[in-house]
Amino acid sequence: MNLPNSPITKNKTPQDNAKTLLDKERYLVEEGHVHLTGIQALVRLPLDNLRLLKKIFPDKRFAYFISGYEGSPLGGLDINLRRIYPILKEWNIIHIPGGNEEAAANMVWGSMLHRLFGPSKVDGIIGAWYGKGPGVRRIADVEDHLQMAGLDKLCAAYFMSGDDHASKSSTTPHQTDLVHFANHVPTAYPGNVREILEVGKKITLASMISGLGINLKVETHVCDGSQEFILDPEDDRELAELFHAFMKSHQDYTRLFNPILLRPKVLENEKELLYSKLPMIQEISREFGFDTWKNRNLKSDFGIVATGKSYYDLLGALRQLNISENEVEIYKPMITWPPDMTSFREFAQGKREIIVIEEKRAFYENHVKHELFNDVNRPLIIGKEDEQGTTLFRKNNNLDTDIISEVLGKRLAAKEQFKDRGIDRILEEKERLIDVSLPINIKRPPGYCSGCQHRTALEIPGHHKLEGTVDSIIVENKDLDGHPVRLEITPKHLMGIGIGCSTMSIIDTLASNRAVVIGPMESEGLLWMGASAFSYRMHADQGCGDGTYFHSARLNISFIRDAIEHLKLHYDIEDTNQTLLYVDNSVVAMTGGQRPVGQEDPETAIANIQKQGIKHIALVAEYPEEFSHLKKKYGIEVHPKSDTLQVKEEFSKKPGLSVIWYVQKCAIEKSRERRRDVDLAPKTRVHVNPEVCEDCGDCGVEAKCASVWKMDTEFGPKVKIHQFSCIQDFACARGECPSYVRVYTQSGQPLQRPDFSKIHIGDDELEDPRRNLDPNKVYEIFSIGIGGWGLMTAYEILARAATQEGKHVVKEDDTGLAQKGGEVNSNLKISHQHTSLN
Repeated sequence: MNLPNSPITKNKTPQDNAKTLLDKERYLVEEGHVHLTGIQALVRLPLDNLRLLKKIFPDKRFAYFISGYEGSPLGGLDINLRRIYPILKEWNIIHIPGGNEEAAANMVWGSMLHRLFGPSKVDGIIGAWYGKGPGVRRIADVEDHLQMAGLDKLCAAYFMSGDDHASKSSTTPHQTDLVHFANHVPTAYPGNVREILEVGKKITLASMISGLGINLKVETHVCDGSQEFILDPEDDRELAELFHAFMKSHQDYTRLFNPILLRPKVLENEKELLYSKLPMIQEISREFGFDTWKNRNLKSDFGIVATGKSYYDLLGALRQLNISENEVEIYKPMITWPPDMTSFREFAQGKREIIVIEEKRAFYENHVKHELFNDVNRPLIIGKEDEQGTTLFRKNNNLDTDIISEVLGKRLAAKEQFKDRGIDRILEEKERLIDVSLPINIKRPPGYCSGCQHRTALEIPGHHKLEGTVDSIIVENKDLDGHPVRLEITPKHLMGIGIGCSTMSIIDTLASNRAVVIGPMESEGLLWMGASAFSYRMHADQGCGDGTYFHSARLNISFIRDAIEHLKLHYDIEDTNQTLLYVDNSVVAMTGGQRPVGQEDPETAIANIQKQGIKHIALVAEYPEEFSHLKKKYGIEVHPKSDTLQVKEEFSKKPGLSVIWYVQKCAIEKSRERRRDVDLAPKTRVHVNPEVCEDCGDCGVEAKCASVWKMDTEFGPKVKIHQFSCIQDFACARGECPSYVRVYTQSGQPLQRPDFSKIHIGDDELEDPRRNLDPNKVYEIFSIGIGGWGLMTAYEILARAATQEGKHVVKEDDTGLAQKGGEVNSNLKISHQHTSLN
């Protein structure tokens, strides 16, 4: 492998010209202190793995292939990879975003087959897939094929699975290890940022030895968090020695690689998978010492098992209970399935009780219970339930230090060795604090961005916000027996929505499109087809973003078209009409503004829809003049966005399937472009004269814009335009209100940027910080803010400053729907000593 010299140590390298010092510090430095987020650790992992493989196989050439689909908690992974493409290129790391999760997984599997398409340029490849829980469910068939076929020699594969246990940014909470288990994929579970690199390197070797892909489970708090730790090149040397020693002692191990999955060969593959490869994972875990057993010298009659993030939450809980982490035997498995039962049986020997702490449904607990079920002297194993079947550690949501201390404290308080610790008093005090009524109870709900295209595109006719009324409609239909029925239906129109920014219509109080359901990706339009035959309603609207359209939903057009015809032909049902409304905003806005893979321009997309036999198509655009030629070329009506409701009303009367293609660039993406190039900003801004404004509310209802604010003045409540967030689409001024004033500017920017070149403070002018801190204490800083207002940046600066001073730092940013102006919580812990911060 032609691995580049360490660029951080050379005077001049290609990276010096291509990347910033910060990128070098995060990804290229090989020893010393480093501060990384969970996402940055996942980006660094391929570089670390290539360094490790260079030590193990100095004469071999390796490459990396990475693909996946963006989505929180891994929403920024592809963006961070793109930022260091010059580095990735030099290190033979190929990143191709997948059009959807299945496409990405198939490409990763294809990289494992490089010799079949040879001759190959490399000796081995590491394949890495990324995606969140719903994506893991989508790739089940690809995973099953990959595991059944096995991996070629000198190949390894892992799946970076983003687990959103508490549904912070997902429609449903998810737990990916259960899905991977069904496809024979082992799961490794890092508990913090540092462990992403440690565990990631170990499972890469385990995958290469066993011939199986492995799940790298990365939970939201780990992805969103950051941590300072020390890089030590000796770790790689020890791993390399372990690898060579293991291979020498297992020279008789052979693995089958056969991607032709047909009988009878596929049955041989299955046998080897179950009786050779998966047991080899357990053997690797044992001999490499993947699992850790803390305080084994205590030889206690009880012990605690904690997986992943819960291990560090457990350490925090013990501190809350006035118990040292050195007073309890703790077992932390790195691979939660298949479990290393040889090591676990050694831990369990002589114990009467084992408490298992893990988030979501029991996974590791169930597997070790199953393995020990027939043992004569098996211990009592409790976790999700106690010995009476009462709930202990909940299966829903996630766990944290407070929850663990409350549940665990009640068990430990009854044990003789902890009776004098005042645990009952500690728990009573915690309970009292929960009941305290705090004077401030503010939640910041997310909403549509100012000028958001979804708010206009997905608006439904007949919802009168100002009056608080909704239109109804009289329909004449038939019941299932064919008898005529005439009835009034309210509301007149319904809009189904999909994943992404359109979900704000459920939350945003300004939205008029009260959606009936949020389905998974690729469900758009199909849910109505399942319900339409049983509903007296004769038409439904369905919204869909362009990201989802190019991901998978474009297939639904032909499916829905054929379903409507099927109901007509075989059941004489002709009232299942539907309008699909596709919002083309040019980017995948919710996850950072990426361009949708496989994206087509509006004209090409409409032409392809028309080829599928769809007769009723309209295009609505912010700048309709750009598409005026479509009427002559395709016979398609083109409308300005002000006609959106009128077009929807007309299309609700169209028979069969109709399509509206709505084109307007993402508002937040416009803001990003204008920050990069101020000349793109309109040279006009709108202000409200408070002396003229009557606070009638018409402008807010008309614009449905988050930049239209209410304020108290000496003249009473008035309206103001929040200039910093205003997108300058002037929808609020459409009512021709006399209080609105247009101001023409030179730059179009809401605020004048300071000239930082005029600001200079010498080092001798700065006072030294006052340091009256106890070096034995942990200091915590907690703040609440609003997405986009710089809170995360401020905390990153604090964390980096503490790292540079050699402090131990962990940070977590609870962002959720921050990109939609939602609440952001930032939490920073700093200590002098390298205690196990959680």
